Amino acid sequence: MALILVLCAFTLPAGVNYYFKQQVNNQVQISSNSSFEFPDMTNKAWSPPAFRPPTSAANGAAATDMSMNSVTAKLEAKLEQNPGDISGWILLGRSYVALGQPQRAITLFEERIVDNPDNIDLLLSYGETLTQFNQGNVSDKAKGLFEKANIINPLNPRTEYNLALYDMQNNQGQKAYDRLKNLLDNAPENAPWIAQVKQRMNDAAGNVKQSSMPTPTAQQVTEVNNMSEGDRSAFIKNMVDGLAQDLKENPNNLNGWLNLGRSYGVLGQWQKSADAYKQATELSPNDQKIKELYTSAIANLNQ
Repeated sequence: MALILVLCAFTLPAGVNYYFKQQVNNQVQISSNSSFEFPDMTNKAWSPPAFRPPTSAANGAAATDMSMNSVTAKLEAKLEQNPGDISGWILLGRSYVALGQPQRAITLFEERIVDNPDNIDLLLSYGETLTQFNQGNVSDKAKGLFEKANIINPLNPRTEYNLALYDMQNNQGQKAYDRLKNLLDNAPENAPWIAQVKQRMNDAAGNVKQSSMPTPTAQQVTEVNNMSEGDRSAFIKNMVDGLAQDLKENPNNLNGWLNLGRSYGVLGQWQKSADAYKQATELSPNDQKIKELYTSAIANLNQ
């Protein structure tokens, strides 16, 4: 029975399957006597302008779209006179996205990146537009753009964040979590995007894959059940000890610590169970369920 309970501890899911699709609602305020200023991509970190499909808008919204169209047309004219203004082209591409014309932005970025292959803002804007156009999913092409930007400047938070989204969407929760944790550890104090990174870390934690330790087959379980009591206890101990050793090499494996905490609890080793859950709470400090598991282990320890 103890073996079955320990195996269950290894196979219980640590969180629900997570599908990431970030909704962005940036608002662009424009007046006839003010210059056009696109939302600051640095402050928003990695939030591309919202893709707003054409709708039968009310008069106010329609007037805003007319203003944006007017300003965009002026920007286009300016770039015809100064085609070397790469910042202007990036601004124009973002403007197309804000107007609900992402395909025009994609075409623009494809053309400009030929002559400016190492411009990080261009690489990121292109990749983020592809992601926005792809319903929030980071494609392999977008990933390649983010990876190139990351090689050029590994300290840019937008590159790591976008790559973490790719990892999450491809069931690499642990890799995504590690990226985001590194990003958070190196974040400037009071950076406006810290809360967003923490939220995504929690999402990644819920998507962390199971420990690399293989789950025994039904045949192996049967074989173990047929062992003597001493051999069975040794097998279970080796199994749990193996996970504990794995966690020394990969201490950021949230799901591994949860599995270890459950396993020690099944074995009645509540101090070790509490220690494992404590490690989990440090990796995901805002997860109330993990806090409850830790509190429960401590309570059992004191009984």
